[in-house]
Amino acid sequence: MKIGRFKTAWLLPLILLLLGGCATPESSLVTDESPTDSQDLSCAYFYFLWGTHAEYGNEFDEAVDAYEKALVCDPSAIYIKHKLPLLHLKKGDTARAIKILQENIVDDPLDTASRKLLAGLLAQQKEFTAAIDQYNEILSYDPENDQVLLRLGVLQEQTGKSQKARRTLKKLVAINPESYFGYLALARMSDSPNEAEPYYLKALSLNWSSELAHEVAQFHIEQKSYDQAIKTLREILDQNKSEEQARLLIVQALLGSGREDEAIVELSLIPRYRSSPVQLSLALGKLYVRLGKYDQAIAHLSAVIKVEDDSSARYLLGVLYSEQNRLSESLEALEGIGADQEEFEDSVFLRSRLLHQQEKADDALAMLNEYITVSSTRRPLFYVMAASLYRDRGQMELASA
Repeated sequence: MKIGRFKTAWLLPLILLLLGGCATPESSLVTDESPTDSQDLSCAYFYFLWGTHAEYGNEFDEAVDAYEKALVCDPSAIYIKHKLPLLHLKKGDTARAIKILQENIVDDPLDTASRKLLAGLLAQQKEFTAAIDQYNEILSYDPENDQVLLRLGVLQEQTGKSQKARRTLKKLVAINPESYFGYLALARMSDSPNEAEPYYLKALSLNWSSELAHEVAQFHIEQKSYDQAIKTLREILDQNKSEEQARLLIVQALLGSGREDEAIVELSLIPRYRSSPVQLSLALGKLYVRLGKYDQAIAHLSAVIKVEDDSSARYLLGVLYSEQNRLSESLEALEGIGADQEEFEDSVFLRSRLLHQQEKADDALAMLNEYITVSSTRRPLFYVMAASLYRDRGQMELASA
């Protein structure tokens, strides 16, 4: 009890003293002199501390009340003006936050922090034109603000203003040659590989990361710049020898450049392929598919199913044969996929489509009805497929059965 009384004894006068700076003076005490800065600042700071304490305790309504009182004490306190909209965002009241930010920039048209936050919120609300206007307003008095140039360029690209976006971002990297995100954005929005490549390489030189290196390597593979892709991927492996995805991309690049023997050696460095020739051939087949080299893919996948009845190899073979209009070979590969395999449903769907292409709708219906009658092979999709075939034949009663 003594301790409590002691705290109250010194705390109450302190509060009264601080509040004195905010109180309206009695008429008999009013002079021609304005209130001193220290009185206003003391009052504002007291309520600011109160609001901060409430905010840390997630008492947001109390915090808002305290911050608003602080602004009464010192209407020019910009640090409090910037606090209030953020607090309303924590409360989930975006509309109120936007209103306060709009008031802030009316009071001070050069309030960049409020304009940036307002632009971001407007963009979230899909008010893109208004957001772009805010960024442009900042640039009218601060033309070299690199953060705003980046945000504006990205927003222009998102809203289909690609040419304006490029001009904005090129201005950014001219002002700030170290702008990693500027170069990366330019690379991703470039119209041509020749334009994108130097931007990618510059971004990579400014801030090397495994994620970006993968993106750059994939870009080089798509452009058939296989040696450049391999060089980038080797840099990833220098950082992490066990990075399997990088090694697989190296294999893909080697296959793309016709260096299959080197690709096999590279692939065998991955433990799960080293001990399994079947898995190695399957991987090579899939990588050839990615490169659009279907004949080589078929050769490897055919070798797989001669050794091991692998359902994924069978399904991929079926798809590749169908792409080459080798329908009978496709059907033969797909028929070997059992009901317990992951690819079963997809394989039946493809078989039905291929039989329909061969004008063998009766065979397709017979296959589907056979699967539907057995619980282990029955799938909801098969009913839909059968109904569709019946409708094509004009057998509406059977289609709705």
